[in-house]
Amino acid sequence: MIHNSESGPCIAGSILGMSGALIYIIAYIQFKKLRNYPRKLIFVLSIYDFLISLALFLPGYTSTGFCKFQVYMIAYFLTSPSYWCFVISIIFLLKFYGYKYFETQRFFNFAHILMHIISITLLITYVVKANPTSNGRTHWCWIKQIPLEILIYVIYWFLLLGCILFYSIIIWKVYKAKNQTDFERGFQFKMFLIPLFYVFTAIFSSVKRLREMINPDVSPSPFLDFTQGLFLPTEGFWDFVLFVLADKETRNTIARSWFRCCCKPKNDDTTNSDQNTFSDLDSFKSIDLNKHLTDNKNQNQNQNINQNINQNQDSNSSNTSDEVESHSDLELSEFHQDNL
Repeated sequence: MIHNSESGPCIAGSILGMSGALIYIIAYIQFKKLRNYPRKLIFVLSIYDFLISLALFLPGYTSTGFCKFQVYMIAYFLTSPSYWCFVISIIFLLKFYGYKYFETQRFFNFAHILMHIISITLLITYVVKANPTSNGRTHWCWIKQIPLEILIYVIYWFLLLGCILFYSIIIWKVYKAKNQTDFERGFQFKMFLIPLFYVFTAIFSSVKRLREMINPDVSPSPFLDFTQGLFLPTEGFWDFVLFVLADKETRNTIARSWFRCCCKPKNDDTTNSDQNTFSDLDSFKSIDLNKHLTDNKNQNQNQNINQNINQNQDSNSSNTSDEVESHSDLELSEFHQDNL
């Protein structure tokens, strides 16, 4: 049975989460100009946000294979958003210690493999041996196995708090560094907000489960049921808010392509800037240097042209004066001859 007080909010929150993550995923795939390395990290994060929202969206039914499949999905993907938030914070932190973004690709691949190893280990160790059921108080099927729940929540909050710690260090280094572009500063500040939003989505579920672990016979809390169902599946929605709505380039690119008939956003300098054509933020400095060198080269060429023009004018004026002098000398000599 589905608990009515949680079913509606959970469906609404899951639709928000899936829609927000799916919009970012489609935009990243469709628009080549948006495919730089930092947005690739958010693309991966959005995929797992979409999957956990989908798993929580599906209603739980007892005594069915579908219920067990749903538990597998939740156990597999529940810690993925906090895990990838943690991985992305490490990648940005490595950037400040001399690593370039493309040099962290090996770490990115290793982190991907490690996440699946951890998830599969959780399934083999706990979920496969358990009997998933719907307890009538949640929208989805889950396992009433305290060690598994404790382990999952410990992993989730350890990664989330580590992510907040690392991003605090990154924000401090960003505003201390003088060679950061506006794009880098803005993107890293948005990444700092991601774990804060994730804390907001998970806090109600964590309080509810902690309350039930301490006292299994405690009476249900309609407030915690409602807030858990509404906010836990919305992680993909916050990706959409920060990296689509709050990103001028992404927002205008989507508006121009998807809402061409009704939306005509104003032209902005960021859309056609050089940074959008590069796949790595480390190219930004070389872009600025090349622009500076190009400007100096053009300025030098203009100076040379002006000098050549001035020289030609001087030479023409000198030739004209020489002709005038020679002509005057010729007339004078003719005058003397006539007098003689």
